[in-house]
Amino acid sequence: MKFGTAVRVARNIEDITQQELAKQLKISSTYLCDIERNRNLPAYPLAWKIQQRFPKEKLIQAYQETYRNTLSKL
Repeated sequence: MKFGTAVRVARNIEDITQQELAKQLKISSTYLCDIERNRNLPAYPLAWKIQQRFPKEKLIQAYQETYRNTLSKL
């Protein structure tokens, strides 16, 4: 599963809006939307911050997989 999709699933499981999560992460809701739609892959520090917000989810594994797939397309 791509990182953005995994973030959206984790957020929906906890019934949090994009606006609420963006505020908690101190990013814009537009940027979070772009992440969730797999338009942007955030830098690792933000990915780690998102992982810490959803500790039960395996978001870092999804991040690493998405990152590797992006590099292989270059």
